[in-house]
Parts: sequence; structure tokens; C-alpha cells
Amino acid sequence: KFSGFNLSSKKAAKKSDNKSTTKKASLESTRRTELSESFYDKVDSLEIGPSGTSPYYENSNSFESLARSISKIIENQGELLKEVKDIKAKVRIMETRLKDIEEKLDSNFDFSNDKTFKEDVIKSVSKEILTKAIYPEEELIRAELDRYVRSNYKEDYKKNTPNQWNAYYTRNINGPLLKQIRSLRGTLTSSIKKNTFFVFGNLLDPINNSASSEEIRVWKGSKKTKDCYKKLFKEIEEGSEETYIARVLKKIWPEEDASEENVAYAIAVAQTILNPDYDKLTIEENVIKKLAARHLVSI
Repeated sequence: KFSGFNLSSKKAAKKSDNKSTTKKASLESTRRTELSESFYDKVDSLEIGPSGTSPYYENSNSFESLARSISKIIENQGELLKEVKDIKAKVRIMETRLKDIEEKLDSNFDFSNDKTFKEDVIKSVSKEILTKAIYPEEELIRAELDRYVRSNYKEDYKKNTPNQWNAYYTRNINGPLLKQIRSLRGTLTSSIKKNTFFVFGNLLDPINNSASSEEIRVWKGSKKTKDCYKKLFKEIEEGSEETYIARVLKKIWPEEDASEENVAYAIAVAQTILNPDYDKLTIEENVIKKLAARHLVSI
């Protein structure tokens, strides 16, 4: 009896449990349906969906696709911004170039033959500058350049604004002009050295410019070189007013038309070459400038 009772009780319990489970499942299904409808209502209110289709998505693939698209947009945002910045930078460069072209077109900067103009200016101005300063400052270079152009190309010079002329000078004149000044200074220095050896003749042993430091030391320390160094400002012949350095200068400038700056430089170079305490044949700017300045005062 007890066992029969227990069995029927178990069956009754199972039926009771099945009913309870069915009710719970029905309740969960109802809740999920309500939540889904609520979510779809929210999505519908955002009007998200492809044109001509229902705003509701029937499976999760549509949501995953939309999420991926949004994620890709976010990921590419930084790259897109960088590309926009690069484009803006290129546009600014193009605008600057166009502005330069417009200025050139409007400037009327035409000296009939630009190449001839530049060659004439560089050649003439460099020579004039070197008579006033062996190592000219930028202020002197510009002053001499402007003076020459105003004097020889007056009408063309008037056609341009100061900014246009400055731009032209920077691009086309400055570099070649400085190069020409250095070249003329080098030519003058070589002429001074050559004529110093020529004037002293057999009194001074020759030496190659490419001699080693040891060869230069020996040459500088020789009796001949030291004697020539002492004689540089002395008369060539007794009773003659012409000194060795005066003859050197006369050989360089036969017409005696050298500027005081050039004369002072030539004396300083000749003196430096023979100086036994100066152990080089090359001329260092800082050394020669100081010595030339002292001679310039005494001329």
C-alpha cells in the first residue's frame, strides 16, 4: 500500500511539475516576445533600415553587418582626417606657387635678356666690391648692387617693387655673386704670391703650394726666407726709394690704380707668406683680416 501510494504520489508530482514547467516556459516566451517587440519599436523609431524595406531586421546578420560598417567607419576616421590634412597642406603649397607665378607675371621683371643682365651685374659688381672690401659684408654687397642696377638699368629697375627686386636678388644674384667675389679674391691672392717670389728672385727658394707641413716648416726656417722677410720693407738698392714690397705692388698693378684696401691686403699676404712664425702657405681669413686692417691705417 505504501509503495502504491508512493508511486501514485510520484506520478502526481510529475504531472504537477510538468504543468509548472509548461507555465514557466509560456511565461518566459511571453517576456521574450515583449522585450523583442519593445527593442524593435525602438529601432523602428530610429528609422534604421535599407530603403524600400521593413525597418525591422528578421535576423541578427543584419545587425552584425551594421555593426561592422559602423566599426569600419570609426576605424577609418583617423586615416580620413590625416588625408584631409594632407590635401589641405598640398592646396596651400599650390596656392603659394600660384601666387609666385602671378607675381612674376605681373612684375614685368624683364631686362630684355635675363642671362646677359645677370652676367653683367655679377661681373661688374664683384669687381667694384673687391676694391672696397676683400671680405665684404652683406650690407656693402647690396648697396653696390642696387647702385649699379639703378645706374645702368634705371627703367627696368623702376618697374619693380622692393619686394620683387629682393626676391629676384635672392634667387638669381646672391649665390653667383658671392662665388665670383671668392674667385676674384683667390685670383688676387695667387697674383700676390707669384709676384712676391718673382721680385725676390734667387734670394728666395721656391716652394710648391701642395708642400707638406714638414717641407713648409723647413722652408720657413731657412736663412733665405728669413732674410727676405726682413727685407720686405727695405730698399732694393741702396739710395733707391723703391722697396721690395713696393715693387711687388707695382707688378700686380702696373697702373698703380689699386685701392687702399687692395694694397693693404697685398702687403698682409706677402708678409704672411714669408713670416717664419706663420707655419702655413694658405691664408686664413681671421689672420689676414687683422694684419690688413693694421696696414690700412698706415697707408
